[in-house]
Amino acid sequence: MAERQQALHDRAADRIGALISPSYQDKGLSAQAKIAEISNTLAAWDTIDMQGDPPVISITGDTASVKQRYRLRVKKRDKEVSMDGEADLRLRRETNGWKIVSGL
Repeated sequence: MAERQQALHDRAADRIGALISPSYQDKGLSAQAKIAEISNTLAAWDTIDMQGDPPVISITGDTASVKQRYRLRVKKRDKEVSMDGEADLRLRRETNGWKIVSGL
């Protein structure tokens, strides 16, 4: 979760993409479509800051559930937007580590 938070702050879509499994599928979006969506969102803002509570992680074998409350602040020129939310991610242990398979 810390990697995701830092990548958002740095507006680094490639680093967020590296956290997503090629088999990602959520709300009708594939991994490629989700990465494109994230890239477009990051490009729309000048700054992005995400502060999260400690995540609650539940692991069962090679799958995990991660829940985390967060506050997201984004800014473009003089306009700033702040929102609170809760992430509910599903991860799977793959050969190259834990990857997000749904929930972004």
